[in-house]
Amino acid sequence: IKGDEPVVIGPDADYASIRERADRRLFPTQRIFREMRPLGSGYFEVDVRTPIRAYKSLRPGLAGRHQVENAIIAIRAAECLGWTADEIRHGIETAVWPGRLERFAGRPAFILDGAHNPHAAKALANHLAEYCPDGVWMIFGVMSDKKHEDMIALLSPHVRQWIFTRPGSARAREPAELAAPVESGVVEPDVRAAIAYARANAPEGTTVVVCGSLFLIGDARNMLN
Repeated sequence: IKGDEPVVIGPDADYASIRERADRRLFPTQRIFREMRPLGSGYFEVDVRTPIRAYKSLRPGLAGRHQVENAIIAIRAAECLGWTADEIRHGIETAVWPGRLERFAGRPAFILDGAHNPHAAKALANHLAEYCPDGVWMIFGVMSDKKHEDMIALLSPHVRQWIFTRPGSARAREPAELAAPVESGVVEPDVRAAIAYARANAPEGTTVVVCGSLFLIGDARNMLN
């Protein structure tokens, strides 16, 4: 934070140090009016009213309640840059983010999410609690420097079957180590084998979530496409 530029923050970045440094240039978003209406599958229509203007019936292109908050932050930042209402609406409604609650239809259906830290795992867990209340099968792999214990603890209440595997990176943590504290966890050597196991064994109607690493998501997307 330097110079005279505006500083736009969401609720998760509302720290005293940021407020002190930004001072009058701070643009917080937590009190901005928003009214959400669910459209199904984690998508929403939302009315937003900022100090600049009102946006009616926005339909963010990204799934998840947390993406509505992200959209409001993006709206406020775009207003600071002088974007028009039409430009902002277009950006919010056409945004695409591969590997973020990205759905692949089939039997079983797959959801790919790039959550690779506890904060993102919490957002994913909240989404699963709301939209997959019966639980999911989860293909999980992480880099060795990530807090995998915290991520597994956050996600476990929503997982019926763990499948641990190794992302395609030399920095990946061994799947057997991930599986050690988890009862009935399955270990597969790579994401191709993990997907094959899920397809062969997941019960009818199961949703399979792949998460833990962007390397893992990239490999899975290539296979599912």
